[in-house]
Amino acid sequence: MLFLLLALVAQQRPPDMPITPERRAAIVEGTAKKIEEEYVDPDKGKEIAAALRKASFPQVTALELVPAVNAVLQTAGDKHLRFGYDASPEAADSAEESLAAFGVRRLDGNIGLLTVPKFQDPAVAGDALMKAMKQLAPTKALIVDLRNSAGGSPDMVTLMVSCFMAEEPVLVSTAYFRPSNSTHQYWTLPYLPIARYVNKPVYILTSKRVFSAAEGFCEHMRRLRHAIVVGETTRGGAHMSRWENVDPNFAVSVPIARPLDHDWEGTGITPDVAVSEADAVETAIAMASK
Repeated sequence: MLFLLLALVAQQRPPDMPITPERRAAIVEGTAKKIEEEYVDPDKGKEIAAALRKASFPQVTALELVPAVNAVLQTAGDKHLRFGYDASPEAADSAEESLAAFGVRRLDGNIGLLTVPKFQDPAVAGDALMKAMKQLAPTKALIVDLRNSAGGSPDMVTLMVSCFMAEEPVLVSTAYFRPSNSTHQYWTLPYLPIARYVNKPVYILTSKRVFSAAEGFCEHMRRLRHAIVVGETTRGGAHMSRWENVDPNFAVSVPIARPLDHDWEGTGITPDVAVSEADAVETAIAMASK
């Protein structure tokens, strides 16, 4: 389900709808229950749920309720924790396909530039990534532009990291998932249908907007591949979240997992070379040219 309204920030406002007191109470309680049962930190989940149940929500329409609930959730300080509304829950999400494309350029000096719009699931964007990396294979250095990239699939992060590592599988990260009370390891893939981009320098561009999966790619690539991060400190969202329906038109994004080995929650990824996002491209080009 595509939730068009997140804290009333969207390109176009969805149609409003009235909410009865009974439905509003059920929505708030459903939201509190999901957070209490699934939030990655059980104690903090209980605190957030209690704050929701204690708060007063006199709002009578959907567009009024969303920011009011988000105002309570934001006090937790977790940027993945969000409440959303979709006026047309059955509408197909056509944005998935449009975001699957990667920007590919060959710059002067045989330097490649890969722009990543979002870390879509490999089932959606895996083929597009393979095509992009194949085009960039002849370059002598690569700049990965994440300045407008945010969340997405940890599996796509693993696939992208695999493109820059040798065939021998390497442990990328380990995450704890509260709903199943289990851990999951992410390893690089032993087989890819393309030549891997190894033994060449890689530079990653960041901005203050870079978030979640994009931050994970930065962290993993710097630690495992010695990529150089150029730009600004990122937003700081290490948790993994999923949307949980609490009503046909409302859902909450609940952080259900956290990395166990390298946690950037609340702090972000600090660049190796700190420059403004506007200067990041030219700075990386100058470094790659040397």
